[in-house]
Amino acid sequence: MYNKLATLIVNRYVKKTIIKKSDFEIYVYCFEKLISQIVSYLCMFIVAIIFNMLIHTIVFYIGFMLFRKISGGYHARTVLLCNIFTTFNLILAIITIRLLNQSLWNGVCMSIAIISLICSIFIAPIDNENKRFSEDEYKHYSKLSKILSISTTIIILFLCFVLPNNIYVLSFCIGIISANISLILAFLERRLKHV
Repeated sequence: MYNKLATLIVNRYVKKTIIKKSDFEIYVYCFEKLISQIVSYLCMFIVAIIFNMLIHTIVFYIGFMLFRKISGGYHARTVLLCNIFTTFNLILAIITIRLLNQSLWNGVCMSIAIISLICSIFIAPIDNENKRFSEDEYKHYSKLSKILSISTTIIILFLCFVLPNNIYVLSFCIGIISANISLILAFLERRLKHV
């Protein structure tokens, strides 16, 4: 679906001689990624508006992407499936934030910080089958994920005492645990493939 739209757009640019025909595939790939990102953000925005949780969604997404970009995680087989999983993940996060009893927020946040730290020490980073890490990249991302986890654990613990039971701290933490679940799924998938 995204590929067809990207191909259509690039064909128009080629016909107008804005893009060289020799660069066709590169531009199709880039436009496909751009369209995917736009659709993903649009879906998140719509879900956030429907649930009246725009700021919570932004804070959730910051927590999610901060860890996801450095630690890695599960990758869907297609871009469309990725957008579906991302939207479903966000809806699940919003429902969790809404339904979780406020008296549990600090405990949940502290638990998530500790789980994240454990995942970063024992699992992260996980590369993608389409883009493997070199040994130096693996060491770099491993170090970064540990620094990120230690830093956020300290910050979350501090915020739990300074801003007890804060919904934005919870939203950030739910983003972190979503990224860590993705990391665990990728780890398990890789283990099952090598069995």
